[in-house]
Amino acid sequence: MKKGFLVLMTLFSFILTSCYSDDDYEKVEVIGAAKEVILTVKDINGRIMPGTPIYVFAETNWSINSDNFEKADYKLTTDKSGIAIVDNIFSKIGADENKNTNDFRFIVTYTLDGVEKQKEEKILIKSDYLSFSHMIICD
Repeated sequence: MKKGFLVLMTLFSFILTSCYSDDDYEKVEVIGAAKEVILTVKDINGRIMPGTPIYVFAETNWSINSDNFEKADYKLTTDKSGIAIVDNIFSKIGADENKNTNDFRFIVTYTLDGVEKQKEEKILIKSDYLSFSHMIICD
């Protein structure tokens, strides 16, 4: 009885696995670029900061142009919700997609109590990320 049950289960398992196909699953392919980088900018009290400029540098460009934000690889501004999105960051900035990972500098400029300030964040982003979110707290 046990032997018959074992043979039947083995046969049943074989039938099930032979029906399996890789085509039964949706394949997600990311070709060399993170689909999106989502940045949320808030102040130290957790309030959103709409209209805040963000300058993005690939690490190689940052070392050359860190004192000149106008030479940033990419510039954007937060929306009314304090959010800024960079689609396809690797292709927009011209980073080395073949490295799989790249360091980026995100510089937020803002005014606090009448004083111009900046917040710098260095973030490692992999080219195979579908989406990457990061919150920048300006203090």
